[in-house]
Amino acid sequence: AVALLPAALSMSCLRRCLFQTAFFPAMPALERLRGIAATGRDRNLGSCELVSKETLCETRGEPVRRFTFRTPPGTLMNVQTALRQVVVVRACGQLRMYSPTSEVGRPDRTFDLVVRVYRNGLVSQWLDSVPIGGGVPMIWPWPAPLPADRRNPGKRVGLVAFGIGITELACVAANELQDPHVEKVVLLYATRTRDEQRVLEPELLELASRYPRRFRLERTLTRDQAPGFRTGRVDAKMLAEVFPWADDQRSNARFLPAGTRQMMDEAWGILDRMGYGREEHTLLRDTSLAAMLSGMLR
Repeated sequence: AVALLPAALSMSCLRRCLFQTAFFPAMPALERLRGIAATGRDRNLGSCELVSKETLCETRGEPVRRFTFRTPPGTLMNVQTALRQVVVVRACGQLRMYSPTSEVGRPDRTFDLVVRVYRNGLVSQWLDSVPIGGGVPMIWPWPAPLPADRRNPGKRVGLVAFGIGITELACVAANELQDPHVEKVVLLYATRTRDEQRVLEPELLELASRYPRRFRLERTLTRDQAPGFRTGRVDAKMLAEVFPWADDQRSNARFLPAGTRQMMDEAWGILDRMGYGREEHTLLRDTSLAAMLSGMLR
C-alpha cells in the first residue's frame, strides 16, 4: 500500500534507511537519516499530481521516461539538484530518491523527474503505472537545510556521468556555468549505447551552444560506436585526456561523478591516483557529522 510520508517516520523505518545504500548511492547513511528526520519547517510533504509522461529512450527494455508532476497548492519544487538535494518518493514500502531535472520554482508548480524504469524496480515500475492525474507521495527537499559550505568551488569543474547519473550532473553543469569565476566545465557522459545518450541530449547541446568557450561535452559509448563519440569504459587514460589539468593550476580543479556507488568509487579511485584527492577536489562536500546530529536533535 502507498501512503503519504508521515511527519515523523518510525524508528524502524529510519533504521531501515540506514542500510538502503543501494537505493541512496550519492550520500552517506547518517546524512540520509539526518535528512529524512528533518523538522517539518525544512521540508514539504504532499501528494504530487502526475501531469504528463514522455519516453526519452527505450534501450535495454528499461525505458527512460520524463515524468512531469505538479506540487500541491501553496508549495513549489525548491530542490537544489545542483547541490545534490533530491525528492524522496515512498511507494511499495520503499523509499527512493530522484533528482529533479527542471529549473527550481516554476510558477505553475510543475517539475520534471527523469527515471529509468528498471525491469525489477518496484518503485520505478509503480511510477510508470500511475495514471495521468494520479498522485505520488513525496517529501522535499532532502537533505535540508544544506550547510553553507556544501559547494567547494574551483575554476575548473570535471563531471563524470554514468548512465542515468546525467539527471543530476546536467543541473550541476548549468549551475556551475552561472558562476563567472568558473572558467571551464567539462562533462564526460558515459552510456552503453548511442540511444541512451538521447536522455537530456537537447539540454546538454543547448548548454554547449550557450557557453561555447566554457563548456565542453565529451561522450563515450561502451557497447556501441558513433561519429563524434569516444569508445570504451571510463579509465585513467580517458580521464587524463578529458581533464588535461595536471599543471600548476591543479589545485583549482573540482570533480563530481554520478552513478552507482561502485561507479562513483571507481572514478574517485582513478582521480585519486591522478593526484586529485577526494577531500580536496570534490565539488560538493557531504554534510559534517556534527551538523547532521545537530539537525536530528532540533
